[in-house]
Amino acid sequence: MNMVRVILFICSIILIPWVHAQEWTPAIEDNSFLLEEAINQSDGALWHSMTLDIASPDQFTAIYTQEWPLAGETHQLGFTIPFHALENSVHGIGDLSLDYRYQLCREQDWAWIAPHFSFFFPTGNYKNDLGHGTFGLGFILPITKRVSNAIMVNSNIGISYLPQAKKSFPTGTITKSLKSALVGFNAAWLLHHHCSFVCEFLCSHFDEIQPHGTTSITNRTLCTGIRFSFDIGDVYIVGGMAVPITFTSSSTDYSFIFNVGLEQPW
Repeated sequence: MNMVRVILFICSIILIPWVHAQEWTPAIEDNSFLLEEAINQSDGALWHSMTLDIASPDQFTAIYTQEWPLAGETHQLGFTIPFHALENSVHGIGDLSLDYRYQLCREQDWAWIAPHFSFFFPTGNYKNDLGHGTFGLGFILPITKRVSNAIMVNSNIGISYLPQAKKSFPTGTITKSLKSALVGFNAAWLLHHHCSFVCEFLCSHFDEIQPHGTTSITNRTLCTGIRFSFDIGDVYIVGGMAVPITFTSSSTDYSFIFNVGLEQPW
């Protein structure tokens, strides 16, 4: 299935003319592992999230994200800091992103829609393959919709651009501009207002620098997992675990994802 077919498949599902928002029973709204959701933080709520993606005992990525609303739910700022441990015993901070998300639509308008803009900073050491050595831009359009009392769906379409990205090789450093695109869809079965089962599909297409230029790579990832939540006073906690399976042109790769998020008043 090529990228165009995936986009058409997702749009055919997410653009079904569902009825306008109804009064659903309470449920977890954070139902993604790989995708971006379109629901901004509530006014006065600060969100922390830590995700650990483990490919092997010596190869993993830890990602810390913080999000906070700006004088209401319409505008939201945030940042993401990744930490990479690579199989060649190299580890360190990756490229930081500063994020802005605009709550364009809410559920009463038909669905949550929140365009997400990212600005990448070269905080990772590209010589150790921890970053790209350049500033960059990213955009994701997430759409989230509660379609029934038991089902919530979410879709993403996104692009990014890294001008003059760098990669180090034994023969020297190569500089190339890199582009990427992604399309994804997930569905959450809301088992309980504190528990959900999530199934996600993500197709990503990106450029990668090679010793003699760039090559384009397409990966397809299927991810299933479970989310759960609980309250401790004014603090809302969401946790989860998932197993993504990524299909590349040459291999099938597995990893384990553990995630915990915390919403606190501020």
